[in-house]
Amino acid sequence: DGQGFFELLDDVYASGDAVSFKGMPAQVIPDPDKPPVQLFVDFIFHPIKDGSGGVTGIFVQGHDITAQKIAEATLTVEGEKFRSMAQTMPNHVWTADKDGSLNWLNDQTYHFTGFNEGDLYGTDWAKVVHPDDFPLAVEKWSTAIAEDTDYDTEFRIRKSDGDFRWHLVRAAPLRTQEGLTIGWVGTNTDIEDLKIAEREIEELNNSLELRVAKRNRELEELHVALRQSQKMEAIGNLAGGIAHDFNNLLQVITSNIQIIARDIPDGAPAQVRVEQAMESVRRGAKLASQLLSFARKQPLAPKVINLCNLLTNTTDILHSAIGEGVALETSFASDLWNTSVDPSNMENAVLNLAINARDAMDGKGELRIDVSNIELDEAFTQLYPDVTPGQYVMLTVSDTGSGMSPDIIDKIFEPFFTTKADGHGTGLGLSMVYGFAKQSGGHITIDSEVGVGTTFKVYLPRSLQDEQVMQPPQSGGLVGGTETILLVEDNNDVRAAAVTMLGELGYTVIEAANADRAMLILEAGQDFDLLFTDVVMPGTATASELADKVKELKPDVPVLFTSGYAQEFIMHDGSLDTGIQLLGKPYTQIELSQKIREVLGSKGMPRPSRPQQTTASSQSSKQRPTGSTILVCEDDILILTDTADVLRDAGYKVFEAENATKALEIIKTAQVDLLITDIGLPINRARIWRMR
Repeated sequence: DGQGFFELLDDVYASGDAVSFKGMPAQVIPDPDKPPVQLFVDFIFHPIKDGSGGVTGIFVQGHDITAQKIAEATLTVEGEKFRSMAQTMPNHVWTADKDGSLNWLNDQTYHFTGFNEGDLYGTDWAKVVHPDDFPLAVEKWSTAIAEDTDYDTEFRIRKSDGDFRWHLVRAAPLRTQEGLTIGWVGTNTDIEDLKIAEREIEELNNSLELRVAKRNRELEELHVALRQSQKMEAIGNLAGGIAHDFNNLLQVITSNIQIIARDIPDGAPAQVRVEQAMESVRRGAKLASQLLSFARKQPLAPKVINLCNLLTNTTDILHSAIGEGVALETSFASDLWNTSVDPSNMENAVLNLAINARDAMDGKGELRIDVSNIELDEAFTQLYPDVTPGQYVMLTVSDTGSGMSPDIIDKIFEPFFTTKADGHGTGLGLSMVYGFAKQSGGHITIDSEVGVGTTFKVYLPRSLQDEQVMQPPQSGGLVGGTETILLVEDNNDVRAAAVTMLGELGYTVIEAANADRAMLILEAGQDFDLLFTDVVMPGTATASELADKVKELKPDVPVLFTSGYAQEFIMHDGSLDTGIQLLGKPYTQIELSQKIREVLGSKGMPRPSRPQQTTASSQSSKQRPTGSTILVCEDDILILTDTADVLRDAGYKVFEAENATKALEIIKTAQVDLLITDIGLPINRARIWRMR
């Protein structure tokens, strides 16, 4: 009485409206002999009505929740203790209502996620869960709530910097003494490092077979690379040895041809033969040079040049090389960077690429040469690990030829590999370009499609130095002097030929068969104005030691090296060392004379290159006997001409054919007694034999 319950009953009876209350405090007297006690009750007053809607009574239902209220109060106190403890823990700690809505998170959670207090309450915790993990996390959370069981799962939680880290997420229900669930408490434990370790272990276990197979492949690739390296090293050494001996032979031939040529009057028939012989020597020297280039043992003399200026000066040569059937287009960047390369070898590389393009187009098509600046980044160097990122000058040579298949592209830079017909190419042209690019610190790539064409790109490192002025080649005839030259050469024939050429130039020559002998001459105090020495020689002393000794005892005497195969002691990283003067074998008398004057630093004295013609050649009017008719079929024009001349001198009538097609035409229209044919012709040579 006096607490409003009776009055509330009267209001329900009068109004006919039901009322209900939760946690209503009530003073109750359970025992007349004891004072009232404070309880808390949930109850409902519901009117009972008759058919006409009149209230005939009130249904009353309620129950005592005092224990729950006490528990809640206790829980509030304990909760504060719990929160204080949770704030000191390194893990994420959180609580949720009975229905699973988050209602509190410790500071570590907010610090990790970057959110503020209250931002992740309710179901907003989804903001920090990885989208791929969220569905399973919600499913397990819903199951735990519905079944009133512990929650245990793993998912990724986003950090404040945007990265995700794996966490072990666990939660347990909070229950009253009666076992009633009134909420949840949970923790998030960072397990990212554990996950990484697990993934690594799993990958190791799952990929053991793959790793073994991969390792086997790597070992095989390593062995292949090693074999290739050993092969290239062996070929390089072989090339060096061949170049040395071959160039020595060519030097003897060159020197003697030069000497012979000086005694042949202008216009004499023998003059043509001498010129043809010299052309063959030049071809042999080029072959030796290509061997050294692909082996990256060609001594380079790099200069800082502007590639645009260099190529502009070689346009006429390119037009002549590719022929009238190929249209040449060039494009040069206006602000082109400088690069440091050997100009002569650069011209040869461009010429090789142009000739290769011409052959791919069968002499008809479009050839485009572009030069531009380019920055090679890490992405490019990942594809080509031996390339250094940085600024490069890029030379692009594109043609509209037949293109190449992938299997051909894989071999295109290999030495001696060629797609041309037998006798039409050594397979060293592109190898030389590749070796030159790599030896110059650059790179070369190829992009080709069958039936469309091919594009080569040569990358040459940028030079920040100013362009060096290119001196035009010396013109004119022989130039000599009266100085004394110490000539050191172990090959007797080469030395004899050099002595003759130097003597004709007016020089006094002191001969030495090796560096040991030259050392004795030097130590004896004999005077000389120039040391002219071969690089590769047998004996105790080396050419390098001899040169050092000359610099020590005669610092004003210059040194000129000569070799068909430059050794490492005069060149590093593919380039001649600073101050080194080298005359490569084979050299002509004019080249020798001009190089000596360059090294000595004076102009010297002009020398007559050929005696004056006094009488007409008697051979020009010599009568040749007649004889059988011979058809000579040879695609090498020099060999064809020489063979035909020899046969005509022997009295035969000779027909000349550069290919099998022309030979067939001659056979159809002329009487031929004998066919002399090369085997390596560009078309089916068997047809000639069948026609005869």
